[in-house]
Amino acid sequence: MKKHVLFVDDEPLVLQGLKRMLWSLRDEWEMFFVEDGQSALNILQQHPIEVIISDMLMPGMDGAELMKQVWQRFPHVIRIMLSGDSNQNRILRSVVPTHQFLLKPCDAETLKHTVDRAYQLQKILKNDDIAKIVNGIVRLPSVPTLYTRLLREIQSDDPSIEVIGEIIARDLTMSARILQLVNSAFFSLPNRIKNVRQAVRLLGLNNIQALVLYVNLFSGEDKIKVVKGLSLKEIWNHSMKVGTLAREILSLEPHTAEQAGDAFFMGLLHDIGLLILAQIPQYHSIFQTSEKGFESQEQLVKEYEMLRTSHAEVGAYLLGIWGLPENFVETVAFHHRPSQFEGGQNRALTALHVAESLLGSGCDGLEGIKRLDNTYIETIDLQEKLPEWSRLCLETCKMEVNNEQ
Repeated sequence: MKKHVLFVDDEPLVLQGLKRMLWSLRDEWEMFFVEDGQSALNILQQHPIEVIISDMLMPGMDGAELMKQVWQRFPHVIRIMLSGDSNQNRILRSVVPTHQFLLKPCDAETLKHTVDRAYQLQKILKNDDIAKIVNGIVRLPSVPTLYTRLLREIQSDDPSIEVIGEIIARDLTMSARILQLVNSAFFSLPNRIKNVRQAVRLLGLNNIQALVLYVNLFSGEDKIKVVKGLSLKEIWNHSMKVGTLAREILSLEPHTAEQAGDAFFMGLLHDIGLLILAQIPQYHSIFQTSEKGFESQEQLVKEYEMLRTSHAEVGAYLLGIWGLPENFVETVAFHHRPSQFEGGQNRALTALHVAESLLGSGCDGLEGIKRLDNTYIETIDLQEKLPEWSRLCLETCKMEVNNEQ
């Protein structure tokens, strides 16, 4: 089945260049090329477009406004900005409705990889209906106390970028969004940034203030409290502990200092799919049918029975279309079922799976070991490490997590 991709640019020569550059993909992609926003909306009305790639700087309806219109009228479409425009105001206006940003000039291989990756993510998710819903979600709730602290610090007489970074790094949705932005092509950074505090420093105080106060990138409204069986505070508490334990597990291994830091943020983000499902009223019954908590095996079975997927794949899909590093996406996607991961040994995945399994059992060491994917653990021959992991789990369980400090 062909992929339907729409390109929008007001410069005919640019469109001609794209046609030539992508000619070899004509058997894989059905491509549409238009010169203005209104024509793009007309094409979207008439054809089953799955991905739109638009320039930013166009007369009349610019790229930021077009992305907003597409999000509102065709929310299922994956929205990618391809532009050489460096105007901060226009970039900030496009942040909320845009999934990814690419910088002109962009070679065919990068374009192909970006679009193909979006389709591959749908295969991981295995539910096109949920994929279309997730494409339309632009905001997820942050922990209200952390959001309030962030506002207070940003609006203070002498805001500290270090304090702001600490606050954002403690919240799963704010962390994901900041990593999405700092890794966008507009910053032209030579390496992927996977540390949230570093990402905040690179964005700078002015951009963070604009994103929070004027763009309203984050939400402090806890809509999840209306979902029976689910609590934002519990998700946050669990995610912090899983991230901490995953980091400690990797810290025991040699030459994994950087991976240990990554493992913490993967742990922080591993349940972001729960926040997505909580935004979709028709799926609320999933949480009401489980009596043992949102991270129980019973809960996971219910998700697969009702959705043909789980919160793990849903969260990974969102992180993927936001352009977060592929190892983040893979680790989140397979953290419950690592034996299904076909990419070889992944230390971060191992640490996250072990941490989630042990902590998801309510710190019952024996029950936690039962939750492990034994096929995976035996394959990589790590049974002898279970006692040490269990000890670390008990220490983590005693950790007091306070989101108001």
